[in-house]
Amino acid sequence: MRTLYITFLVLSSLLSLPNSCYAQNLFCEIIKLNCKNLSPSELVERNNLFYPKNSDTPFTGKISQTSEGWIYGKLDGFIKNGLKEGYWQQFHPNGQLRYKGHYIEGLRQGLWESYWDNGQLEMKGNFEKGKREGVWSYYNQDKTINHIFTGTYKNDVRVND
Repeated sequence: MRTLYITFLVLSSLLSLPNSCYAQNLFCEIIKLNCKNLSPSELVERNNLFYPKNSDTPFTGKISQTSEGWIYGKLDGFIKNGLKEGYWQQFHPNGQLRYKGHYIEGLRQGLWESYWDNGQLEMKGNFEKGKREGVWSYYNQDKTINHIFTGTYKNDVRVND
């Protein structure tokens, strides 16, 4: 029993590490906590938590959707107890990366980047508990700086250029 508990603690801590899909899948395999692989269309959001349709139990498992038949492109992520958790990425329908970043307990955390459908960087900056923090850079599709949004942010408010 002690070994199972230690394994649970180690795997739980791995869930928010970069590129932790392996740890997330291993977590599901060992712990068997309602882990499934669903598409976003199979979930509903209630009170900021994700649930499988027709269920009152918050979802835990992998979210994935191929671009085939879905206008938003390929999506990969993980939900733990109804909240987005760990590394998430989405791709444009043409296969180019749309965004990548991490969630901790449903809030964006750390470095996030998003890209235009031509592969050019659109936005880059850090989140702290779901709010923009520090230097943020925004770019137009022609690679020029978007001066309207680029600047330094504190608690999700732009405080200077």
